Amino acid sequence: MKPITDKELLKLGFERIIVTPKEANAPVGYYYFVYNVGDNKSLLITNTSDECPAHGTFYVEFFDVPEIGKFHNLKCVKKLVKLLKKATV
Repeated sequence: MKPITDKELLKLGFERIIVTPKEANAPVGYYYFVYNVGDNKSLLITNTSDECPAHGTFYVEFFDVPEIGKFHNLKCVKKLVKLLKKATV
């Protein structure tokens, strides 16, 4: 299973959201990714960079619908993004 990395998420059209240490009220900042559709509405979101294992892999889930589950497989995320692009054209 190919990991979901920063590079792969950016290639798929995800946007990196950076949270500074000041915004996080923490010694270090972090970032995460969102995939927007339509009128810039976030539909997919990743875990934060500080939650990633040492090898830096992310998971993807639907924004505000954690009951659906998490996608850990890059192939599945690619298919999902492809379907979303078709639906929003």
